[in-house]
Amino acid sequence: MEEKTEYRRSITSLDWSPTNTELFLASYSRLKEWSLDEADGLINIYSLAMQTRPELTLNCQYEVTKAMFNPHDANTIIGSTSNGQILVWDVRAKKEPVKGYDNRDRSQPIQNSCLATHGHTHPVYGLAMVGSSTTHNIVSISNDGRLCQWKPKMLSDPRDHFFLEVPQTI
Repeated sequence: MEEKTEYRRSITSLDWSPTNTELFLASYSRLKEWSLDEADGLINIYSLAMQTRPELTLNCQYEVTKAMFNPHDANTIIGSTSNGQILVWDVRAKKEPVKGYDNRDRSQPIQNSCLATHGHTHPVYGLAMVGSSTTHNIVSISNDGRLCQWKPKMLSDPRDHFFLEVPQTI
């Protein structure tokens, strides 16, 4: 797949759709230079059938450090950010086109975690969905070693949290 647009961003994660084998997503770091016209957070969803441009672009205010398709809901994307937020996008919620980007659709998160007492305050680089199709949770881990477990429909406060500690050597 050849990408002709230069994003001036590094890829922070890749994920293949568990339900549609033609789709994959890439999350990107923030721009190397500051820009008012572009959001720091960017996820492009690509289709192997449409190789000339992303099928959909998702944005958020902060740099996306990890993104993944929700294995239990084909319409949602889960992501984490450099400021410690957990975000959920619904790919059906399309907004007006972003000027200057070939009229690609833009979508903002439909749900995000807030700075809860027990939530993350450092960048989140680990993200997973655990459980079955009927009962599942989002698990995240940040740079400071805090591991949080979230209910997918309620990101206001983690369901459970604890710190992972490195054992001291003798």
